[in-house]
Amino acid sequence: MKKRYIIPIILFFLFFAFPFSFLNGKEVHLSIDDFYTSFIDLKNEKYGSIYDQPTFHYLKSIHDITEAKFTLYTFPNAENWAISEIPTKYIKELNQSNWIKIGYHSDNPESKNDNSSNFQNGYLYFENNIPPSLIAKTLRLHYFHSSFDDISFLKSKGVTKLLSADDNRISYSLPPSVNDSLLQKQAISYASMTFEKTDFRTEHHLFPLLKVWSHIQDNVLVIFTHEWALNFWNAAMFRILVYYLAFYGCTFIME
Repeated sequence: MKKRYIIPIILFFLFFAFPFSFLNGKEVHLSIDDFYTSFIDLKNEKYGSIYDQPTFHYLKSIHDITEAKFTLYTFPNAENWAISEIPTKYIKELNQSNWIKIGYHSDNPESKNDNSSNFQNGYLYFENNIPPSLIAKTLRLHYFHSSFDDISFLKSKGVTKLLSADDNRISYSLPPSVNDSLLQKQAISYASMTFEKTDFRTEHHLFPLLKVWSHIQDNVLVIFTHEWALNFWNAAMFRILVYYLAFYGCTFIME
């Protein structure tokens, strides 16, 4: 079977097999973690537009149909590449969009955010190379980890929310009782910062659309994947998920 027929067939089956009317009115935050290989590609290849680059073309093709918004969580340094090396013309294109933001993830892919100096210097370098209007104020940090000194630093930079883990692990050095409250309530305020639970990552599910049934009671869905996980199947399932969220009346948010 040719690949181009797979998505329409799955869409047709899911549309008639499962009612998703409970999605109407929900807000959805979509993001991609560890996003940097496409930025490296922009440095190495010559594209007429950033949306000619395969990953950005993929995201725009989803946005054009659904008006979905995406936050790309990246590093200022990765694999002998620096965020300052993104060609200016592509940054300008992104800055003219109203559906993409770039968020700080950590100082580099190997970091576990356990060195405050590296973490904060990494953010400053990130901040100096991305236009303010393009910088996300809702972050999901690498390994869901940071110290409270770093959280205070982020707050001073205008960050208003941290997205916690999609499982039961303790996120961001929260006290266990506070983390338990977050798991129960989905979102809490603590130490002058809002913490909101991530619902799921698409690459962990064969059919991630069906995972939304586990979140019928949630007013906000926080869903993500990783750039390295956007293989053919996950990319197709991510697209189908976003199509359904849009079709059934969800609102896409980007903070």
